[in-house]
Amino acid sequence: MSPVSIMAAAYCAAANWADDVITDKAFMDHAEKACGDLWRAFGGLGFDDETLEQCGHDLWLTRQGHGTGFWDRPDNTYGNASNREKLDNYAQKVGEFYDFVSESRERGAL
Repeated sequence: MSPVSIMAAAYCAAANWADDVITDKAFMDHAEKACGDLWRAFGGLGFDDETLEQCGHDLWLTRQGHGTGFWDRPDNTYGNASNREKLDNYAQKVGEFYDFVSESRERGAL
C-alpha cells in the first residue's frame, strides 16, 4: 500500500468508528483525496506505517472536532511538537466534513 492509502484506510476506519460514516467508494475516494492533500502539504512526512495510520485517524478526529486527535498525542508521535501542532492546525483549517450522499443512500433518499 502507498503511504496515502495507508492513511486513507485509517481515516475511513476512524470515520466509521466515530461517526458511523458509510465507507462506500465515494467516501473512500474522499479519504484518498483528503490524505493525499495532507501528504502533499507536508512534503511526504517520512513516517513509518504505524504513524501513517495514526495520522489518518487523527486527521478525521481532529477535523471533526472529536476532542482528540493530533493535539492529544505525545510530541514525539509526529517527530516533535512543531510537527504535531502544524498537523493539528492543518486539520482544523480544512474543517469538518459531512458525507451527505452516503447518509442519503442509507435513508433511501437516493
